[in-house]
Amino acid sequence: MTGILSTVLVLLVAAPGNDVSRAMRLYEKARYEEALKALGQTCQGAQHPVDCERLRGFILMAVGQDDNARAAFERMLALDPASSLGPDASPKLRELFSGVRQQIDELSNLELEPVDLESRGAMWVLRVAPPSHSQPSLISAFVAVDRDTGFEQVDLVLEGNRYVGSLDLEVPAKGIASYYLVSTLPSGVKVSSGGEADPNKVSVTVGSGGLGGRKDSGDSGDSGDSGDSGDSGDSGGYTDDDDDGASEDGGDGFDAPPGDGKDDSDGLPQWAIWSMVGGGAAVLITVIAVALSSGSSGDIQVNVAFGDQ
Repeated sequence: MTGILSTVLVLLVAAPGNDVSRAMRLYEKARYEEALKALGQTCQGAQHPVDCERLRGFILMAVGQDDNARAAFERMLALDPASSLGPDASPKLRELFSGVRQQIDELSNLELEPVDLESRGAMWVLRVAPPSHSQPSLISAFVAVDRDTGFEQVDLVLEGNRYVGSLDLEVPAKGIASYYLVSTLPSGVKVSSGGEADPNKVSVTVGSGGLGGRKDSGDSGDSGDSGDSGDSGDSGGYTDDDDDGASEDGGDGFDAPPGDGKDDSDGLPQWAIWSMVGGGAAVLITVIAVALSSGSSGDIQVNVAFGDQ
């Protein structure tokens, strides 16, 4: 009998703490403080925790507690990533919720970078690139070389532009390890990428030297024969041609080569001067020939006067 009474008392006390229907009615009447009390301190144990967190976010936004509203939406999406606000949410609510959804989506798709060990027996260095729309306070990696041996946990902390952590494991026989990640947000909400039942995969190599090889190749391209010859080989020949062109114009102080077609005395080309002389001679000869062919028996006198006009 005592056990039955205790159960009834627990139900009577717990029910008002998660009365989502009553909280909704109070919210619609703008009685926000009463609505929060109707929801209780937490939605854990509520019959419909997703609806509870959604309404909590609405109420907290209404009273200006945007950060707490964001945390409520984070918990809501962590419970059900496919949940939504409904058609009647305000633009401000939708904007906040959209940012939270983008953050949760990124965290649920985080991946480990490929692991490259310096040698067999070396410590594994695990790296995760941080998401662009959130900064988890902690990312925990759970890694297994063989799923039969279980997952080993290591916490990754932000160092520079990567979340980094070390782990001592054997090299997997097939070069593939299983893992999943759990990101912890500042609000305390945890978001998983993969899971123990459905883990992600990461490649593990030993002494591949991939980055070093690419670095050497890049250096030879910058300072090798091709790069140097490009600066001082063929381009030097083109420079010589340009210099020759400059010397013809007198730009480098050299005299113009013979036959360049210019007369330094009056600025007229030599071919123009000789054309004028030849034309004058042709006219004089023509005049003499016409006079001779006129049939005159007298003496022919031709007076040619030269002088300034």
